[in-house]
Amino acid sequence: MAAAAIPPPASIAVSFTSPAVIASIFCLFSLLRRSIGDSICGVSSCGGGGGGASFYPPQVRFPFRLRTSQTDPRCSYSPAFDLSCDGLGRTIIALPGAGNFTVDRIDYQSQTILLSDLDPCLPRRLLMNPSPLFTGPTFFPPFSRKFVLLDCSDEAAGTTMFPRSLIVPCLSEENYTVISVPSRWYDGSHGCAFLGAIIFPIPMPYWSNLDSTVLLAWSTPHCRSCEERGGVCGFDNGSEIACDGHNNSGLPSAAKVGIVSGVGIPGVLVLMGLSCFICKRIKTSRRGSSTGATTDVLALTAPRPMLLSMGLDGATIVSYPTTELGESKRLPKPSDNTCSICLCEYQPKETLRSIPECNHYFHMSCIDEWLRLNASCPLCRNSPETPRPLSLTSMNSNL
Repeated sequence: MAAAAIPPPASIAVSFTSPAVIASIFCLFSLLRRSIGDSICGVSSCGGGGGGASFYPPQVRFPFRLRTSQTDPRCSYSPAFDLSCDGLGRTIIALPGAGNFTVDRIDYQSQTILLSDLDPCLPRRLLMNPSPLFTGPTFFPPFSRKFVLLDCSDEAAGTTMFPRSLIVPCLSEENYTVISVPSRWYDGSHGCAFLGAIIFPIPMPYWSNLDSTVLLAWSTPHCRSCEERGGVCGFDNGSEIACDGHNNSGLPSAAKVGIVSGVGIPGVLVLMGLSCFICKRIKTSRRGSSTGATTDVLALTAPRPMLLSMGLDGATIVSYPTTELGESKRLPKPSDNTCSICLCEYQPKETLRSIPECNHYFHMSCIDEWLRLNASCPLCRNSPETPRPLSLTSMNSNL
């Protein structure tokens, strides 16, 4: 049976309808979609330095979104987390009822955001606004403290009359000094004019300095545990919050996309080529097997001609001359003293037969048996009368 020929790889036609190939492509593009989505909604920042207490711009990622570079609305949890960049490269957040603030730092593990007032005199804004500014549904102050603002003409007297009282520079002028006093230490017994009471979002407990720095926190979405494990929060395929990646590898999203593309695409191409190669080989093997089997059957059933070598008949053999040797065993050729068939030396009184064409002598009994099977001389192979070979097929066809 002939072996099936294996086609070279260059002649293999790639089929994109194979189930294995379709499944591989689907898995690859699912990974790429996830990785590319991470790259689009990854980390972004404004170009310049942050305002207020932050020298470097904060890194913006979910649940926040930088509208100028992260255009997909799903990059942020809600519009309240949308940020923007101003002309100075500062990161800006708009708080309902409070206005715009500069974002100095975002701590994703503690879920807090440090802001600075653009005015910059936050005590004045709080004093002029009768309702609290930082009581929105999204962000709230984790620490707040009530202060009393007093107008004292004598700066030294004001700061010494009340414990933990501090001057508020942005409200003070040459003719008078405004001091802040924690409400628990104010008893109203001193001569400073009462300006009002404010609730100030202090950055840490027991903070007494009323500057323009504000610390706010958010509770939803709750991604603190995911961040602590090294993961990144984001929306899944629906509207639920999922934690992507629980590792601290620190690979950027672009690197992940490059790894998935560099490994996945060649892997799918190799799988496609291997799948098509196997399918092609199986088809070729089946075709070769059926052809080889048919050839073998025909070869076994086809009649094979058999050539039969025919000797001489008895009358022809008897017509060849014979000679009886005498005591001298003399023959025409002195070298003819041994029968070439039985290899025995001639003896007196033995009968020899010779072939007329070549005049070679043999024992009569030896040459007669030879000529019945062969029509030629055993020595020179000359045949005085060569019969036509007959084939078994022709004999059967003549019957």
